[in-house]
Amino acid sequence: MTRLLNPLGQLIGGPGHQPRVVVARGEDGAERWIDEVERGLACNCTCWECNSRLVARQGSVREWSFAHQADSDCAGGVETQAHRYAKAVINEAGGLYVASVRPDAWGALHPRFMQLAPVRTEERIAGFRADLVGSLKGHELIIEVKVTHGCPANKIRAYRDLNMSVLEIDLAPFRYATADDLREAVLKRATRYWLCLSGGRDVPRQPAPTKPGGIDQQRKLSGFARPKNISQREWAEMSTLEKVTAVDPDGRLTIKSRGYRS
Repeated sequence: MTRLLNPLGQLIGGPGHQPRVVVARGEDGAERWIDEVERGLACNCTCWECNSRLVARQGSVREWSFAHQADSDCAGGVETQAHRYAKAVINEAGGLYVASVRPDAWGALHPRFMQLAPVRTEERIAGFRADLVGSLKGHELIIEVKVTHGCPANKIRAYRDLNMSVLEIDLAPFRYATADDLREAVLKRATRYWLCLSGGRDVPRQPAPTKPGGIDQQRKLSGFARPKNISQREWAEMSTLEKVTAVDPDGRLTIKSRGYRS
């Protein structure tokens, strides 16, 4: 039987249904993929999220997947399998490529492959459940895996308060990819960026979108370049008016950008 669902539970090649559960917890607590178990309740599997008993649907018409034995609104099994797949890929490879830490290099890769100690899934940190946790150069590294939603702001603040380094990997563009393409995406191809860095370091910031046809001249002349005496964190939390005032206190650049002459 050829599996048409990828390890994220998505239909390979494009949307066609909601993502399905394709990996569950076996009787021994180990991972069990849908094509590794017996059919129906004989699979003896439970949901990673809600611990409910699962049924292995292995018919001849629809793609194979697990379903809850009883009616359930649990969606956590789908999210959890993305984290567990990323964990398996990283552990098998012994690490991954992380994002560059250069302030001007948002979205770029660090040039060297980073060795990671075996990663764990979904540990509780600062009251939140981290997707993946590993060790990089003796320091703990949190990896958040984005498929549908990114890491919320309150979670990022909690990690920053603990002086943690947090990397987010965006798998959304690869959600309908094959297992091989997904593996490459986890290790290198998917966009990855720092949400926070230990040691109080500023994270690279994503460049602001520009107007079609080139750089937005109004923003350029209004002084939106961050002054050296203001950290990136402070700059990100300032309002537009505060930024303009900090860079252009006497208003000369703003006046010039509107076509007036002093």
